[in-house]
Amino acid sequence: MTTTTTSNVSTQDNYLNNPQIENQVLLQQGQQLEQKALAA
Repeated sequence: MTTTTTSNVSTQDNYLNNPQIENQVLLQQGQQLEQKALAA
């Protein structure tokens, strides 16, 4: 349990420190949603 929470916090910190990474993740999530919508 503690390992997952610490990893989540560290990833959130990385996103805050690197907005470019966060933007890339959001883009990937958006593309996945578009693909699911097209496939539906």
